[in-house]
Amino acid sequence: MLDLARSALHQHSGLTAPLALLSPVNDAYGKPGLLPSKHRLEMCARSLEQQQQQQQSLSSLLPPEPPLPCHLSSLTRLDPWEAQQPVYMRTLEVMDHVRERITQGDWSGLSPPISESEASSLGRVDKSSRVVLVCGADLVHSFLKPGVWKDEHLAAILDPVNHGVVCIDRDVVVVDEDDDDDDHNGTGGQGGKQNGDRGLVTLIKRHNLLKRGWEAGGIMITSDPEGPSPISSTMVREKISRGESIGSLVGNKVEDYIQEEGLYRDSGRDEEEVKRGPRDDWQLVANWKE
Repeated sequence: MLDLARSALHQHSGLTAPLALLSPVNDAYGKPGLLPSKHRLEMCARSLEQQQQQQQSLSSLLPPEPPLPCHLSSLTRLDPWEAQQPVYMRTLEVMDHVRERITQGDWSGLSPPISESEASSLGRVDKSSRVVLVCGADLVHSFLKPGVWKDEHLAAILDPVNHGVVCIDRDVVVVDEDDDDDDHNGTGGQGGKQNGDRGLVTLIKRHNLLKRGWEAGGIMITSDPEGPSPISSTMVREKISRGESIGSLVGNKVEDYIQEEGLYRDSGRDEEEVKRGPRDDWQLVANWKE
């Protein structure tokens, strides 16, 4: 998700992302079937640790290569702050916390830890950088459900000057370039065929959430140009319940932890969970800089 968001922001708005944070939701959210935060934090940490180790191993084996383009070289870390709070934290409160980290240059508690050289690089980040929410289409749909979001919070999150939303839509629909509504992807009508969920965008536009592109509307919708991914959390949980290996999907370290703790053995989805409305187990908050 983060790689797609980085590429979309750079392609359509020229933005780069020095830091992306994974922020698991607080236990007090109360979603049926939601694992205790200690497990979700540990799985996130192990996944990022394995990714870092793989990158280091490859670097030691391969000849030096030119650095990645800035929009693809972002650090990705786990921030346990939201999950560790004594009460449920709303999304804007988490984004405000990230803003405080940027302002104070406080990178403590992140996993894997920020190195001295990385901290030095982050120290040069503009204090007025945007803090952007990266999420799936289900969460954006919830913007339109009465009572789910506070109006003032939604207005702040959709403010493209300080925040904004990048929606990674799993479904891919090709939008006609001569369609009357040329802003389906929140790209300001730049022309050419764009990918995006036509139904989602129409719904958002009907409620005046998506206006004339990213700079005015605060929502950018993008999807994988290679096509919809067959991987989902539901599929992973179902594989676990059937005793199938998931190492190729989540990494060996995460698979080992799931087996050790006996997690996700019952993959049935509670009917009440569907009624509550969406909230991803991971709130993906990224700090984007022009």
